[in-house]
Amino acid sequence: MTLNQLIGNWSFERSISGQGQMTGTAVFSERPDGLLDYREVGQLQIANGSFAFNRSYLYQVRADGFEVFFDEAPPRLFQRVDLTETAHGLTGSGHHLCPPDIYDSRYEFHLPNRFLIVHAVDGPRKAYVIRTEFKRQD
Repeated sequence: MTLNQLIGNWSFERSISGQGQMTGTAVFSERPDGLLDYREVGQLQIANGSFAFNRSYLYQVRADGFEVFFDEAPPRLFQRVDLTETAHGLTGSGHHLCPPDIYDSRYEFHLPNRFLIVHAVDGPRKAYVIRTEFKRQD
């Protein structure tokens, strides 16, 4: 996987099981330091209304996959993802402990036009699945 395969504009639809829906746009752009900058904006629809949101991460490609960092100073690791090639693209999984909650994630890349990220979140404070499907805009 190379940075060039994700660079560009994407639209996405996100469902949060039992809680709401999100729609928005995301942009991946390459930074001078070689990291990939990810920024998203959109609308969250829940039972009591609609709310604007935004989020950003940093991606670093490795020989066997990539790492996702929270966009903060200094960057903090969210997940390390090892990728394997399948007949339909690249797949991988990641794990993040946010005590006392756990994020187990699945990544499916059907590049150049779409990819999917699913986070299963479990713990005493959280129990839901976040499913986000991305489609290339450009």
